[in-house]
Amino acid sequence: MSILTKMSLLDQIKRVMQSPLGILSGVVFGIFTGHYFPEFGRNFGNIADIFIALMKMCIMPILLTSVSLSLVHFIISKSEISVKKVAITFVAFVFAVGVLGVGVAVITNPGNNIDTTESTTLQNAAIASAQESKALDEPLETRTEEGLAQFLINSVPSNVIGSITEDKFFQVLIFSIILGIALAFIEPQYRTTMSNLLESVRETFEAIFSVITFLLPLAIFLILSKDVGEVGTETFLGMINFILSVYLAFAIMFVINTAMIAYTSRISFLTAINYLKEPLTIAVVTHSGIASIPSTINSMIQNFKLDETKVNLLTSMGLVIGQFGIIMYFAFSTVFIAQFYGVELSLGSYIFIIIMSGVASLSAIGAHGILILPIMTVVILDPLGLPSAALMVLFIAVDSIIDPFRSLILVQTNCTILALSAKKDKLVKS
Repeated sequence: MSILTKMSLLDQIKRVMQSPLGILSGVVFGIFTGHYFPEFGRNFGNIADIFIALMKMCIMPILLTSVSLSLVHFIISKSEISVKKVAITFVAFVFAVGVLGVGVAVITNPGNNIDTTESTTLQNAAIASAQESKALDEPLETRTEEGLAQFLINSVPSNVIGSITEDKFFQVLIFSIILGIALAFIEPQYRTTMSNLLESVRETFEAIFSVITFLLPLAIFLILSKDVGEVGTETFLGMINFILSVYLAFAIMFVINTAMIAYTSRISFLTAINYLKEPLTIAVVTHSGIASIPSTINSMIQNFKLDETKVNLLTSMGLVIGQFGIIMYFAFSTVFIAQFYGVELSLGSYIFIIIMSGVASLSAIGAHGILILPIMTVVILDPLGLPSAALMVLFIAVDSIIDPFRSLILVQTNCTILALSAKKDKLVKS
């Protein structure tokens, strides 16, 4: 078999593996295995952690090089971009997802219909809830209460290598911005040399990332079999109203995003979903929007034909800063807790929840899973006087099946902002 024939065969296999059928197969078999053979998921699901670790290995180099190179190009070419338009669009979406989270919680009223007696798992876990939530609160309370000024000071990396190895994405983003601006003002010959080096690094890790995604359906199968096996049916029953309601909020935002992307790009609704299937799947599988940066950049440039420099810059920055899934979840969960305790919220309280959900999401940068929960407690619940310790264990119990969709909304909403802001033919002065 010739080399060309082998390459053609590999390309065909890759297309099948990354097709909707291949991805759906991973989902179906993963859920089936996790439900009927939970021991398999618990024993072999951790193999997928290798897949996730390999993907994350590529993220920091791609984030750093994409932002730096994009800023250099913007500055030296004097490209025109409407910063005001991007900022207004971003803030509008922050407000919109907060309103949607609050609105769905108010309409569905899940906090008045929860029944913890359905779940032995939740009852047993509740015994240790106070100790568990205290342990979770301790490392993040100080960070949140330090205030915006101290948060910004801590965001400047004193050791960029340490920031990279410790997955401090916001610090790496700040370093990338500083590096990009500095490169734009050094001697052209040195700038060219450094830019070529950064470009080589980016293309190398993008190539590695592309190979890793070849195994996407297998990773989906292993991760879902593990998650479903660990959560268990009884936990679903205990929190079913909460789960279905928050899923409804995510689904509505998914439809809104897809419709806006389709309308802006002049394509069909299903085509918009198909174009974004890889980055959205990666976000769901890895529980991380940041892990989808390479795939998102490629999809927005190749499929939607958007401006390459803008996409590289806005995607890298947006997926770090724009935690839209977390904003919606914070807003929804706060209303849920108020309903559970029978606390009547005023219009001012709802506005406070929406605004502070956006503020709290900034403190959640780099955090994921249950580590975001103490941030909601300190920034939103405590000022409202809402108790949280007794319910944190419920959120912890079901977080593994909600976290993937927070990441999905994070990625897709940022893609919507890109579709509105990164067109090639509409460059406006800020």
